[in-house]
Amino acid sequence: MCRQVIVLRHEIPNRKTLDKDPGLSSQGAIGARVLCQKLSNEDISLVLCSPLKRARQTAEYFEHRVIIKDELREWEVDQQYLKKILPTSLRALMGAESLEQVKARVSVIKRSLETEDCKTCLLVTHALVSLVLVGVMLETDVAEIPIGLRLRYGHYGRLIFKQDKWHVVKWNIK
Repeated sequence: MCRQVIVLRHEIPNRKTLDKDPGLSSQGAIGARVLCQKLSNEDISLVLCSPLKRARQTAEYFEHRVIIKDELREWEVDQQYLKKILPTSLRALMGAESLEQVKARVSVIKRSLETEDCKTCLLVTHALVSLVLVGVMLETDVAEIPIGLRLRYGHYGRLIFKQDKWHVVKWNIK
């Protein structure tokens, strides 16, 4: 069982491209390098990463073997609609996947963390998926988590497993 999980949102993507899967901007690459240095003292023994380019490029700065997990890909939602409902709950989101579908796929990650033998696992993922994942790990009503709590670019949250439960220690750390 993993004893600690660091949930990291990828760094700033290149929004000057029409690519549906943009990589990091030059500012994002610099931020990823700095973030890697900041977390270099952590005892990270496992890195799980979204298959999307901006997450993979963020994870590449960590000198660990990175395992790509499709379950960590971002929840596909209409960005204009997302801006309209901020900062309400995840229940209001509509997209290519339902909230229940996203919960089901991130539950696979939770089960994986419960069977992995590692001290600290780094998850490199996206804003909305990180909220659903943490809700599933905390066994709370994910639908009621305010979207306003989503991680900012290059920020992370820390969870520990103590007394047979996951607990958030800090959130939105830079």
